[in-house]
Amino acid sequence: MPFKAKNAVAIAAGSILAVSFFADVNADYVLKYKRHTDQYTVSGKTVPASDATPVTTLAKDRCRIDQNADTAIIVRLDKNVVYYVNNKKKQYSEISLDAINKALDTAVSAKDQPSSQQEMPAMMAGMMKMMKMEATVTPTAQQKKIGAWNCTQYTVAQTIMMSTSNSEIWATTDVKIDPEFYAKFLSAPMFKMQGSEKIIAEMKKIKGVPVQITSTASVMNTEIKSSEELLDVSETNAAADLFEIPKGYKKIK
Repeated sequence: MPFKAKNAVAIAAGSILAVSFFADVNADYVLKYKRHTDQYTVSGKTVPASDATPVTTLAKDRCRIDQNADTAIIVRLDKNVVYYVNNKKKQYSEISLDAINKALDTAVSAKDQPSSQQEMPAMMAGMMKMMKMEATVTPTAQQKKIGAWNCTQYTVAQTIMMSTSNSEIWATTDVKIDPEFYAKFLSAPMFKMQGSEKIIAEMKKIKGVPVQITSTASVMNTEIKSSEELLDVSETNAAADLFEIPKGYKKIK
């Protein structure tokens, strides 16, 4: 499927925010989660319940999220680009973070142009409104042990794109990974969207690594319930080619 700008922002923003808690300057890490999504119905179509075990690999200035055997997202800050990889079809798409930022800047400046020249920028301004990002993180005093980790509870209310969600996050500081390192990802050009600075500041209120997340999201007037639980965190020496497009894959637009 073509990697449209709006889809790219949604995928990459979600992915980078998800990994913003984890990093270490002198090491690479692999994080394995189990994810469950309940059955839901949207536009008259029923989507069955699903389970997955996504794997995120984090390195100095790049990350890779293997959502399943067929699909991967690669964020390369050193190249200022996000790749969407379809292993099943041996295809990939890409978008420059600068290109997204330029489009958003064009939308902001639309109000200064004559009305005859405003149609396309106005469309971009509408897109910016749909990309609005907000979050409120509330720490609680609740604590419990999940697996091997001592955790603290946080509640999170979010608006990202045109969806809203309410989540309960249990995070641990038992895993000693420095979250400040991923400020590089959080300051990428794509995060110059309305509300981005506030959402980043809010998410930093969560201390440590999320171990268990339960969420209820509202998308197109449809309620979607999901959960994630950390299975394992391990230090690794990630191979460089893990963050490259495999040879023989065809680029699509």
